[in-house]
Amino acid sequence: MTPFIRQTVLMITAALLLFPLATVSPAGASGTVALCAGDAIIPLAGRVDYYEDTASAMTIGNITSPDIPWNAGGGSMKFGYTDSAFWFRVTLEDRSGGNARWLLEAGYPLDDVTLFTPRGDGTWRARASGFIHPIGQRDIRHRRILFTISPPPNRPFTCYLRVKTSTSMSVPLVVRERDAFAELDHDHSLAMGIFIGLIAAMLVYNLFFFIFLRDTTYLYYVLSIGGYLIFMLNLKGLDYEYLFGSTPGVVFGISPTLGAFAMFWAVVLEQRFLNTRETTPLWHRVLNVLLGVESLLFVTSLLWRHRIFGVIGNTITLIWIFCILATAVTAWIKKSRNAPYMLFAHTSTFLGVMFMSLRSLGILPASILTDYGHQIGFAISTVLLSIGMTGSIYRIRREKEKAQAESLEHVKRAAEIQELFVSHLETQVAERTSELNAACDDLRQKDEAIGRDIRIAKRIQERLLPVKAAGIDWSQFSIRYIPMYELGGDLYDVVKLSDGTIRIFLADATGHGIQAALLTMLIKSEYESVKLLYRELHEILMYMNNTFLSKYGSLDLIFTGIVLDIDPGRSVVRYVSAGHPTQFLLGPRGVRDIGHSGKLIGIDPDAAFETRELPFEAEDSLLLFTDGLFEEFNSGREELGFASFRQWVHECHGLETGEIVERLLNRTLEFIGDGDRNDDITVIGVRLRSLAETFRASSSSGGK
Repeated sequence: MTPFIRQTVLMITAALLLFPLATVSPAGASGTVALCAGDAIIPLAGRVDYYEDTASAMTIGNITSPDIPWNAGGGSMKFGYTDSAFWFRVTLEDRSGGNARWLLEAGYPLDDVTLFTPRGDGTWRARASGFIHPIGQRDIRHRRILFTISPPPNRPFTCYLRVKTSTSMSVPLVVRERDAFAELDHDHSLAMGIFIGLIAAMLVYNLFFFIFLRDTTYLYYVLSIGGYLIFMLNLKGLDYEYLFGSTPGVVFGISPTLGAFAMFWAVVLEQRFLNTRETTPLWHRVLNVLLGVESLLFVTSLLWRHRIFGVIGNTITLIWIFCILATAVTAWIKKSRNAPYMLFAHTSTFLGVMFMSLRSLGILPASILTDYGHQIGFAISTVLLSIGMTGSIYRIRREKEKAQAESLEHVKRAAEIQELFVSHLETQVAERTSELNAACDDLRQKDEAIGRDIRIAKRIQERLLPVKAAGIDWSQFSIRYIPMYELGGDLYDVVKLSDGTIRIFLADATGHGIQAALLTMLIKSEYESVKLLYRELHEILMYMNNTFLSKYGSLDLIFTGIVLDIDPGRSVVRYVSAGHPTQFLLGPRGVRDIGHSGKLIGIDPDAAFETRELPFEAEDSLLLFTDGLFEEFNSGREELGFASFRQWVHECHGLETGEIVERLLNRTLEFIGDGDRNDDITVIGVRLRSLAETFRASSSSGGK
């Protein structure tokens, strides 16, 4: 056993052994109590008869009946918590020769106390006291339960006392000489004032530490000792005497609530001050459970004031003492620097709080230790904790200064290393910079060469797109082609056949940039060989599909495409679509779809392509495009989509062909906004009325 633990055990053992000697009540048989000159205090324990009124219904008339079975010799007058009313009977005889004035005191906080003294006419004078009565109605305006008594000289004087209380039924009756009581009350008030002043000073002192340091340990300390101070003011009746004497219901029965508040913050303070989460994890969890119990007691006792909470509160107090002491001892064993302060502080309050609780439970009698010992102990613990927290600050400051000194040394050493490193790094950087400059020059030259090649490829690709074709009036077409990069993956072709039919080819190669551009050149090359060879449109796409699968199958080249023949003489449009998006025919009949009639080119060798036919009127317009017109995203990554685009097309019904093309293109570009374009865009609008008129004009000229 360590010296510190041995000393603590000896202190507790000595207090427990000496305590009964200080609280033994004088023995004596029930009978007449003599009040003699020079007696400052006359204890009545053992000289008072008592009777338990279990129904709490008896009156002074009933209790003075000779048939009442009184219990002789009240002993320590402790009956614990009970719902019964108790009657006490004592016979006094004043033998002071008229030189003393006497007070009868019930020295414990009680709710309802009534003293009955005889009048000369055979009636009884009743005077009420206790904490349920306004202080102005008391016989003596004082927080203690006091009655003036005037026994006739040298003649027995029997009085009766009725007590009903929600607190512990502990009634330590004494008779005091009035002047001696005034001196004693003066000394007690002085001691209480010193106690309150000390606690208030510690409150202010540590509150300033919290304000300036922002350390919540000090806040928990202030809440803990502040709660205890308010609890003590209530327990001693000071709040009743000076603040709420005219409205006693405000403070009546609130002691368990205040005690729970003080103990709650005392536990929080211990957890914080000892860092129990790290040093004593098991006791940290136990204290968390105790916090929950204290919180429940605080709320329930605040909402429902009942004597049962006094029993519960005192029982929890004993458990609380054990838990905080055990936690402090465990933390001290584990070398916590703050544990000695906490353990000494708890030891100083342990006896006082324990004695107070045991007296409240009716186990121990009233004495100096049970009345004031816990205040002295708490004052000592308050000072010890404050010193401990201040010492903790200085210790942390010293450790911080030491750490700062070590940190400065590390910084100095790091600066030296950094200087050497920087010197070496500058040499390496200079070498690497020279190498990078040479590499950049090489890359710049290669980039310029690639740029020249791309510009040449762009001009070649532009020449693949028709600008004019024999026998076609290009004013009948509105064409917009916007590649995503310098090179694009869209391809279109327009040619006039010998019978006046206009054949249009539109293809969209997969991918972007150079890859797609090379694919468009292959598509253009193969299409040119058959665009005038085959009369039937599906034969053209079957040839393209078979060719790409046989010649370029290993390259996995695929594309969508549509071939249309516009026959102005018959006013029909024939088409074959290989996986190409739905195109539109706009006119008086509304908007009609030109859907796909076959799979993508380059996927299935057995793919079939079906030629379809749509009639058109002179007022109709043909709208052809690639998916870059609607598969776009805005800056918020929201997709335009085909459904929204279709709605735009319907809104263009009735407009001129050129206006349709420009409006749709502009709306797509506005939707993209600050975002990046996702694909190449090609839009072709054809004014079918102009084609029909041109065809009729050429036919008339040929006839002539």
